[in-house]
Amino acid sequence: WNVISYPEHLHYFTPGSLRRWLWKYGYSKVFQWSEGFSPTRLTDSIKGRAPDHSKMEGGDEWLRKSLDSNYLTKVVKRWTNFILNSTGTGESLKALYRFRNGDNSHP
Repeated sequence: WNVISYPEHLHYFTPGSLRRWLWKYGYSKVFQWSEGFSPTRLTDSIKGRAPDHSKMEGGDEWLRKSLDSNYLTKVVKRWTNFILNSTGTGESLKALYRFRNGDNSHP
């Protein structure tokens, strides 16, 4: 998968592996959300093209702005993200965990 590029990303977790790892070290989940995917990265990966990291704003950014431009496409985007979160398959994993001990000390 072409999104993996050192040193930008050092750790990769699935929703389950993140939850298990943090639980092991004394944290409990407040929330966790998996969302988003990149059509450009997907098509580049299928076609065997290397990612172009020099572009700050590519086709995905144009698509994101287009989807946010009207109510119907915003609803489609929300439902897509809901499905990605439900299946744990989104490209972006956002989470908030709190130390279970409650005394603000960390291992």
